Formats: sequence, C-alpha cells, structure tokens
Amino acid sequence: MPEDLIARSAADSGRPASPPGSQHRGLGPNERWHAGNSGIPGGWVTSDVVWHGNSLGDIAGAENLAGLLGSFIGALPGLCAAEQDITAENDLVMVRLVVTATVEGSLLGVPADGKPVRWNAIDIYRITDGKISEEWAADDIATIMTQVGVFTPPWAA
Repeated sequence: MPEDLIARSAADSGRPASPPGSQHRGLGPNERWHAGNSGIPGGWVTSDVVWHGNSLGDIAGAENLAGLLGSFIGALPGLCAAEQDITAENDLVMVRLVVTATVEGSLLGVPADGKPVRWNAIDIYRITDGKISEEWAADDIATIMTQVGVFTPPWAA
C-alpha cells in the first residue's frame, strides 16, 4: 500500500513513480480499500510504527497498532474507505478519504446498533524503506459520535 500511494501521487504530479522495471498498482480517486481485503497491518508498517490519533491518543509498535485497528475495524467489518485525494512530498503521503460502514460491534465504547456511518478522514503517512513508519489519523470523531447517537453538536440542539 505505501508504494501504491507514492506511485499514484507521483503519476498525478508527472514525477516518476519508481525506477524502471518496478511494479506498482496505483490507486486512483474513488478507488476503495475494504477492511476484509487485507491483513492488519501486514507488511505495510515498520515494527516501531507510531500512530497519532489526536483525541484517541498515540499507539507505538506494529502489534499495538494491529490491536487498535482490529478492534476499530472489528466493529465495522464492511468498512470502505474511498480515496478522494492523494498527495506526496518527500517521505510524506497524504490521503483524503470518505469512510462508510455499518456499526456491527462496539465502536469507541458505544454498543452496536446496525446503523450506517459515514465520515471524512485525512491520513498522513511517513514512509521509511517502503513501509509506513508513522501515521497521523484525522478522522471526524464528532461526526461518528453524532451518527451513533452519543453526541449532539451545539448547532443541532
């Protein structure tokens, strides 16, 4: 996946994606990543990866990240993240996503209700030796909490 993100961004900017002869499957806008299609985190991350989740805190290490993602995605087994934009500069790759899913398990401490959720997210990845070594995840937690019925924004009250 990291190489795919870099390849797509490079192709969009007119820069070469990789040395001649290497293979990449570029992902384009509106292509989707489905939670069930991939191991978590598989070979995508370094062993000492750091995940920054804003109000959700920070996680260090591939095993800890796998646990976090497994619990989050476990509540949303049909999760689909549709890429809207991908940009890369130096060792950073930014991906803007629209995420859709159905809540089928406890999500952030909220019991499952079987309802659909949809939110925007921006993820920034630091790539080291072809793997993610650091991620800043900016998911719209207020929107998620509103949709599962545990938060009402002041403007909607």
